Amino acid sequence: MALEWLMPARYTSARFVGRERELARLAIALDQAAGGRSTTLLVAGTGGLGASRLLTETERRLTALSEPFTVIRGRPTAAERASPYGPIVAGLAPILAALTGAELATVVGTGGAELVRLFPALEPRLADAGVDGGPRQVIAPERRQARVLERFVGLLASLGERRPVLLVMEDLHGVDAATRALVTFLARLSRPQRLVVVGTYQPDEMTRGHPFHADLAAMADTPRPAERLDLGPLGRDELADLVEGIEGERPSASVLLLVAERSHGNPLVAEELLAARREEGGAMLAGSLAVLVLARLARRSPECRRLLRLVAAADGPLTRGELAAVAAALESGSVRRPPRSAGPRRPDSDLEPTLAAGIAEALEHSWIVADATAEGPTALAFRNDLIGRAVAADLLPLQRRRHLAAVATALAHAPAAATRCWLAAYDVGRARASALEAAARAEDVDAPQDALELLDHVLELSDPVGSTVDLSSGSTAAEGLPALQGRAAEAAFAAGRPLRAAAFAEAAIARLDERRERVRLGLLYERLGRYRRA
Repeated sequence: MALEWLMPARYTSARFVGRERELARLAIALDQAAGGRSTTLLVAGTGGLGASRLLTETERRLTALSEPFTVIRGRPTAAERASPYGPIVAGLAPILAALTGAELATVVGTGGAELVRLFPALEPRLADAGVDGGPRQVIAPERRQARVLERFVGLLASLGERRPVLLVMEDLHGVDAATRALVTFLARLSRPQRLVVVGTYQPDEMTRGHPFHADLAAMADTPRPAERLDLGPLGRDELADLVEGIEGERPSASVLLLVAERSHGNPLVAEELLAARREEGGAMLAGSLAVLVLARLARRSPECRRLLRLVAAADGPLTRGELAAVAAALESGSVRRPPRSAGPRRPDSDLEPTLAAGIAEALEHSWIVADATAEGPTALAFRNDLIGRAVAADLLPLQRRRHLAAVATALAHAPAAATRCWLAAYDVGRARASALEAAARAEDVDAPQDALELLDHVLELSDPVGSTVDLSSGSTAAEGLPALQGRAAEAAFAAGRPLRAAAFAEAAIARLDERRERVRLGLLYERLGRYRRA
């Protein structure tokens, strides 16, 4: 069951507005899946047009059906988002955890060895159920990811035998390469399954060389290509309904004209316009979305602004523990102490008073949303990523570096996410060490494209003259450049890029001594021959 995102209703409409055409097409796809015909839909639209809200409404309407669906909707945290298969793992984990031991053994089937590496918590439960994951089989590197993808397909098919499955993958233009490969693989399958795959992406965020273009082409080059749903702006009548849903009454002609002209039908901009109109008294209603966001930000308390900047630097949801760790890391490098709440500690909060006060205010004014479970809110994220980007862009250069370094320190357990932050903070040594650790994890779960990108970072940040990679920031051993280039060659070959693999292999061969390292040279030449024949 997907978790509910809680937010106050006075800044957003509690009633869903418009999108009847898109909902009708989603209903057709769901009906087809219930009958055993799998379908893939790609929802395309610029940021703020409401793709996530559309899927939330679809999920809500599914609860009224006579045959319930299993909804797999990954809402990964910032730490999970950058990891290979992060969104699908985040969506599947609570569903698998809710199964009994016998049910889990049936659903996993023979895919235990591959899936346990992605879901470590399954290993003791599978062992208790008498299912042995077994040792990792020796398979050619270029075939390993296909095996993992097949295991996911088998897992989804087993879940589909129990009830139809809706798999939702949001922001495909920004997810890891392994997740994109899985969605592409599912979209190209023609076997009967009770499965609907719905992905969202923002075409305006994709440059000409963006890797998702290749995935879109692959999904189109199939007998049953993925269908694209384009989200357009809301019409004036729909904007009037949106304003009524937020303010509780139909807007006057002047207010509707203001919202329509300034928002151009974008629901997020309309919401921010109404919020600024309420908070600013109409004094600050011109400019872009970022201008509106920053005008509202200036009216918040120091505790709230601090909290929002911490979350903005993470570029994704943070758990409460991660948020506390980010705040502690930021304070450890600062002489000045953060603003302290004058009120007493909230009795229901395990966070220090400043953070607790900031969270309460940010939730009240609909800046952030909280991922709610029975134990209370666990993960915090901006209501929309565009709001978070506007807050992050407002940081001064040195502030930005300090915040990014604090996030990277707090997310050390997720080296892929830490690498992004260290790179943005211009900390070469720590970025290199994190990238090397993240590449090893990507190789372990057979995500070659992700491993290649990370190894590219390691080599790019290394000394081209030296023979080893000096790993500052805590790593205990240096790794030879030829060995790293050999790993990058294998990753490139497994990712379907033999020419790139050959280039890495040739670079590694050029660094080796022909007299002292004949065995390594022989192995590299053997691999080089395979790359060139591919």
